[in-house]
Amino acid sequence: MRHRTLKIILREILALSFILSAAAKLVGADSFELYIFSFELFSLGASFIFARLVICMELILGLWLMLNTHPKASAISALSVLGGFSVFLMVLMLSGNRDSCHCFGEFVDLSPGQSLIKNGVIIALTLASMGE
Repeated sequence: MRHRTLKIILREILALSFILSAAAKLVGADSFELYIFSFELFSLGASFIFARLVICMELILGLWLMLNTHPKASAISALSVLGGFSVFLMVLMLSGNRDSCHCFGEFVDLSPGQSLIKNGVIIALTLASMGE
């Protein structure tokens, strides 16, 4: 019983981290859009759309985790998203970029290295919340 309760608590913390990240990005959406645009991969309009897609994806994933309708699939999705974000952060670090990654919008200022550590903790939470 304690083991199951711990997994539920870990899953809820994981869900809240995605929901809070989405909410923080949404509040400072203009800044997040410009951050994406700064990489010169998309036009300003496409950066606007991409920023909204990231925000929606994080919110949906957080809600999916919280509702626990498909626990394995949502955990695998969380690991995939965190893995993708971590690869992006490693590329930033290797290129010498030390600017805030905007992981939690303008509310929390994390360098790519700090954000990688945060992702490692969240990945550990995800793995601990999985299983029977």
